Amino acid sequence: MVQINLAAIYSDRIKGNRQNNLEAALHHFTAAFKIYTKRDFPQNWATLQNNLGLLYGKLGLHDKQIQSLKASLEVCTRKAFPPDWASTKYNLGLGYQKL
Repeated sequence: MVQINLAAIYSDRIKGNRQNNLEAALHHFTAAFKIYTKRDFPQNWATLQNNLGLLYGKLGLHDKQIQSLKASLEVCTRKAFPPDWASTKYNLGLGYQKL
């Protein structure tokens, strides 16, 4: 959880170099995947994928953004997690607009 919080902080940080902050956020999100695996923590993993997708969008990496958001939808189905599914589909639509 600390890694996810650090990623969120760096992702929104105004002080310092924006690119460096986003890369630090990417590092912390990646570290969180060591614990939040799809097998052991599927909902946390899916949320992390969604947040990673949003970060990729900020980095201008829209192909990776879409990959992460689609990965999130493997767990966040309409039936299992309707609100998460809806917000991820919305984010996916925004990602497709950037391609």
